Amino acid sequence: MSDHVLAMYSADAVASGNVSGVEPGATCALLIVLRHFPGDDLDFDRALVAAHDSGWLKVEIEEAAFVSEDREPYPGFEEQLQETYQGALHNGFHVLYFRG
Repeated sequence: MSDHVLAMYSADAVASGNVSGVEPGATCALLIVLRHFPGDDLDFDRALVAAHDSGWLKVEIEEAAFVSEDREPYPGFEEQLQETYQGALHNGFHVLYFRG
């Protein structure tokens, strides 16, 4: 068993002036990935803090789930997701945004 597991939280949020490459006030979809210990419950409060610490406001989490270790890659996003997962394992969380 691994020392940590990852959980993904999908959300919509508004960019503050501290999000690089995004105009303040723009609404984006977020993928918040948190590092958890095996057996932990999903932690929506910690996901909100991670998003706020990354410069996002008015965060509304829509869905959340633990990442399966045998998950299939998402075509076209393999590199971004791998960086996101590694960032979460190393730093405790990573936030990836998508502009609509």
